[in-house]
Amino acid sequence: MIDKEEDNGTKKDGCVCDKKNSSSDKVSNESNPNNDEVLSLKKKLEEDKDKYVRLLAEFDNYKKRTAREKMSIIESAEEKLLVALLDVFDDFDRAVDVNSSDKGLLMIYSKLNKVLEAKGVNKIKVGIGDEFNGELHDAIAAKEIKDEKLDRKIIEVVKCGYMFRSKIIRFAQVVIGEYKKQ
Repeated sequence: MIDKEEDNGTKKDGCVCDKKNSSSDKVSNESNPNNDEVLSLKKKLEEDKDKYVRLLAEFDNYKKRTAREKMSIIESAEEKLLVALLDVFDDFDRAVDVNSSDKGLLMIYSKLNKVLEAKGVNKIKVGIGDEFNGELHDAIAAKEIKDEKLDRKIIEVVKCGYMFRSKIIRFAQVVIGEYKKQ
């Protein structure tokens, strides 16, 4: 049977003990197993915290990556649709050149042009006599010319080029002049 301490520091059998000494003995005797357990739990807690923080960061990166991928897919689909509409727009452009007096045709052409511009589609400005630029133009042919000033310059625009925001979605198809001495 274990003797119980009373409030005044005496045990039931009548021995007087120093309360501080007996409690410190208790702590010193039991501190090693408890201390090891506490340290073990603290270490486990730190590891779990680290795992949690890493998992949270990984999830945050996942959300950002999926948002970027979603935007990329939307932009890609939008770009494909606009590229398909460019041929229709070119047909309207040719129709307006042939019949510029038809007000209905001009109104539809104007609306389509405004919609494309609002979506970020702009024509690449190309003119006869401009320098050929391989980053903007696609040379589909070269013609012999007699004027040396037009050598390696654009002499005909076959199809207009377009940019979607800052990306070229269709190069301007051009014919370049090639001067040959006779």
